[in-house]
Amino acid sequence: MKINMAYAALATAAIILVAAAATQMWGAGHGAGGPNSTPTPLPAATPDPSLEARSGDTVFADYTLTLDNGTVYDTSIESVARAAGLYKEGVAYEPLNVTIGAGQVISGFEAALTGMHEGEEKAFTVQPGDGYGEYDAGKIAVMPRDYPTPRIETVNISDFLAVFPDFNFSGDTSVSLGAWEADIIAVTSSDVMLRHNPEINQSIQTQSWVEQVVAINDTAITLRRQPILGNQYYVKGADGYPQVAKVVDIQDDYFVLDTNHPLAGHALNFAVKVVGIARP
Repeated sequence: MKINMAYAALATAAIILVAAAATQMWGAGHGAGGPNSTPTPLPAATPDPSLEARSGDTVFADYTLTLDNGTVYDTSIESVARAAGLYKEGVAYEPLNVTIGAGQVISGFEAALTGMHEGEEKAFTVQPGDGYGEYDAGKIAVMPRDYPTPRIETVNISDFLAVFPDFNFSGDTSVSLGAWEADIIAVTSSDVMLRHNPEINQSIQTQSWVEQVVAINDTAITLRRQPILGNQYYVKGADGYPQVAKVVDIQDDYFVLDTNHPLAGHALNFAVKVVGIARP
């Protein structure tokens, strides 16, 4: 068994809390509708208003995204962010850079940039089919609040010593795992057997939400997930990749996650200005 001592089997590792910025249409900060977007400096050359964005060009564009109800959802412009109550300390408000044809942003946004000139401004709407798709009621997931995890854990001795290189097997009888203490109950030439010793009602911050110890017996520890209504988390999708999910309901024995993209089903209204184009 691969070592898991840092947090026993509090292995909700498929779910990772995301900051509010992760709900933005572009991802980290306000920069990426896809995984391949990387910052590129604005070109130093004098703007050429005749230069038309084409495949392979990197386009630098300021934008504001508004929903049909008039809500400003995202922007690259600091003054707009402040006026809309979206401003976040530490976010670099600067033009988005998009390499045409690289699939870094939603297809409707990339298509609208194609053919634009430096200095040109445009307002356009991206429908769900060219944005984040239609809302899918099938992307609702139900997760139990309580789950058991083994109290006894067998760890490969090499893995154990990688974490505790100075452990004295002749004298030490327990180790601190951060979340709680664990007793050493058996040692062989190949394995170390641990018995985890949390306390009832102990609260622990996992990689996602807080979890509470609600029951302990000789073989198992029962933990209760304590998500926060309305918070968003990364969850492991069917394809193995993380996707954003929002907690939309919490009951005593379960909670409900909506794994639709926050902008699924929405028409996306953009105001864009191309401030530069870099051609390879």
